[in-house]
Amino acid sequence: CNWYGTLYPLCVTTQSGWGWENSQSCIS
Repeated sequence: CNWYGTLYPLCVTTQSGWGWENSQSCIS
């Protein structure tokens, strides 16, 4: 996921907003 020029992985379990999975931040 591209967020203001920064790539973030998409969350698998988080339904919305930010999450923390696999020792890294993610967004969904």
